[in-house]
Amino acid sequence: MLFSSPPPSHQVTGWAPTADTLHFVQNKCTNTTYDSTFEVVQGNDIVLNGSYTGVQDAYVKNTGTNKPFDGKGSNDRALLAVLEGQADAMWIYGDQADNYLCPSGEKQEGWNCDLWNMFGKDVAYIQVGMYTWMHNGTTFAFSKKGSGLNDLLNPCIDSFLLTKTFYDTCKINHINDHNQLQACLPNQYFEDDKKYIKPEDQKNDMQYVFNHPHSVSPRWIWPTPATTARLDTATAVSE
Repeated sequence: MLFSSPPPSHQVTGWAPTADTLHFVQNKCTNTTYDSTFEVVQGNDIVLNGSYTGVQDAYVKNTGTNKPFDGKGSNDRALLAVLEGQADAMWIYGDQADNYLCPSGEKQEGWNCDLWNMFGKDVAYIQVGMYTWMHNGTTFAFSKKGSGLNDLLNPCIDSFLLTKTFYDTCKINHINDHNQLQACLPNQYFEDDKKYIKPEDQKNDMQYVFNHPHSVSPRWIWPTPATTARLDTATAVSE
C-alpha cells in the first residue's frame, strides 16, 4: 500500500472509523504504525469520472451538476473511487462489505447490490485485526461537569455487559442474517457459542477472515489485479 504517493487512500465520509484513527492503528504487514506521510481524503471530496465499467448502472447520474457521476451513498461513492483508481485503498469497517452483499437480482435503496457483490472479484480486503481505533469507545455521554452522570451510567453498563441478556442482544440477526456477535465485548456466554470466534483466532485464520467478514476491525478495500482474482489469491497483497 503506497500511502505516501498519489493516488491517496480515503475514508468514507460520515462513517466510522474516522480518518484520524489511521495514524495509530498497527499495519499488520509490518507490525508498526503506517508511514505518517500517507494522504487521506474524504470520499465526498472525490469527483467520480464514471470510468468503472465492471457493473452496469454502478453510478447515479446527476446531469447538469459539477458531479455528473455519483454513488447511491457514501460507501458506494468511496468504493467507486477505488475502482476508478482515484485512491489506493478504502478505510472501512470489516463487516461493511458483508452487510451490503445481496442475493442475485436484489435491489436496495441505499447501495448498489451488484457493486458490492463484486467483493472477491474486483475488490478484496487486505488488512484485518486493527483494533486500536476502538480504545475508549466511539460513543459518549455528555453532561455538565459534576453532574454525577458517570457514577450513574458506568456501573449500569459494567453490570449489563456481564449478563446473558447482553449476549442475547448481540446475537440478534438483522439484515442478511448479520448480527453483532463478533462486534460486542464478549462475556462468559460468548465463549459457549460455537459461532463465536475469538479475536486472536479471527486475525490469524484467513479462511475465517474471508468466509466470516463480521469482525468490526477496520480493513482496507483493495482492487484485485484481475477481475477473476479470488479472495485466497488476493490475500497475497498483504503478505
